[in-house]
Amino acid sequence: MVKHLFLLLIRTVLISTIVSILMLYFFIERSFANQPVERHCDMSGVLYVLLIAHHFILVLLSIPIFLNLKRKINQNYRYSFLSFFGLHILYFTSFFLFSKAGNETPFMFFLMSIPFFIIYTLEFIRFRKKLSTPEFTTHENN
Repeated sequence: MVKHLFLLLIRTVLISTIVSILMLYFFIERSFANQPVERHCDMSGVLYVLLIAHHFILVLLSIPIFLNLKRKINQNYRYSFLSFFGLHILYFTSFFLFSKAGNETPFMFFLMSIPFFIIYTLEFIRFRKKLSTPEFTTHENN
């Protein structure tokens, strides 16, 4: 089960980061489409670094998924859900409540996180379905 949870996390991060980078690329290209070609100080690269750093934070907040190795947590749907999403909910709640950067910054970080959460939610549903199969539980108990 450790291998499955680790692969779940790796798949989520790789796919969501690639999708987010592509979304950011098209957003930047669309933003600068009407401006002249000559740009000496283009700070758009900073956005890519912030995006990857934000995804790294989301991965660190995903470490509690390994609590699903405990039978008490993986058998209870609420505990399993909290191990997947609990820290993320706290992170975004505190980020929106205590952010002094203005109204746009927290919203932009939330938009950059949408691909991560879509894939992460699908992986959670897939994990719960796989957890209910007898082959998965008997194989992992040995």
